[in-house]
Amino acid sequence: MKWFSKIAVAICVLLPLAANAQTAPEILGKVKDPNCIYFAHPLNTYDTDLEKRLLARIVEEFPGKWVLNPNRPDFDAGVQRYIASHGNPMLFYVIEVLPYCTGGTVGLPMRDGMWTTGAYLELFEAFKFEYPIYSINADGAIKQLERMPSGALTIKESRERMRNPDKSFKPY
Repeated sequence: MKWFSKIAVAICVLLPLAANAQTAPEILGKVKDPNCIYFAHPLNTYDTDLEKRLLARIVEEFPGKWVLNPNRPDFDAGVQRYIASHGNPMLFYVIEVLPYCTGGTVGLPMRDGMWTTGAYLELFEAFKFEYPIYSINADGAIKQLERMPSGALTIKESRERMRNPDKSFKPY
C-alpha cells in the first residue's frame, strides 16, 4: 500500500474517534461552496512574492470563484487544536476546511515536480470527494488533473526540502 493510501486510511479511522470533531459550518461559518478554490502549496512559499503571484493567477483563471489560502492567521487556533489533540496539524484542514471547498483544489508541487506531503494530502482530499484538482507551476501555468499525480514526498523528505537545519525555510 502506498504511503498516501496509509494516510487516507489513518484519517478515515481517526475521524470517527476525534473528540469534539466539529464541521466547517460550525467552526468557520461555511457551507459546501462550489465557488471556493483551495490553494495547496508548500510552507516555504508562504508569505512570498511567488505565493502572491500564484494567488493572483488562480483568481484570474477562475473568474467568479474565490481562493481559500491556508496561510491565514485565523486558522492557527484550529491547527493548534489538532496538534494538541491528535499531534497532526493537517487534520484541521482535512476535517474542517477541505470538504467544504467543493470548487476544487489547485496544488503547487516543488520545482522538480515532487509533492510535499501536505500539498499532496490536500490535493488527495479534493480528489477523494471528486472535486476538481489542478496543478500550478511556479510560472503560473494551470492544468486540470484527471488523476492523482505521482511523486509524493514523505514527511521527512518534505521537511528536508523546505527547511534548513535551524528550521528556517529554504527558498522555493
